[in-house]
Amino acid sequence: MAANPTMKVANKIFMPLLRSPLHFLVSHGLMLITVTGRKTGKQYTTAVAYVCEGQRVVFFSGRDLLWIKNLEGGAPVMLRLRGKDLPATARLCPAADPDFPRLFKKLYPYLQLEKAGAMVMVSVRFNNL
Repeated sequence: MAANPTMKVANKIFMPLLRSPLHFLVSHGLMLITVTGRKTGKQYTTAVAYVCEGQRVVFFSGRDLLWIKNLEGGAPVMLRLRGKDLPATARLCPAADPDFPRLFKKLYPYLQLEKAGAMVMVSVRFNNL
């Protein structure tokens, strides 16, 4: 499944902003993640809302998005986090991860947990830590 039209518009707004010197306006809660396709080698960059959790960054995504499948089993990614490009490794967390409900509510306090059924949690660890 491709990104919905709302996400395409949001990416057109936030991607340049997150790459600019004005990133601080939104980078406290948004970052860019660049993933390389396993079969095609094509790079996919998208803006995602994130939460820091200890030595990792966590975000949620629709489980049916095409680019998210490239993270199965773990994959190298590049984050644009608070104005810096940081190499990292991302992995999909199991659906039964005990941190899922708590982190989902931390990131999306205004959404009901039932809305998380179509979501997958992604854990990202920095390569230099």
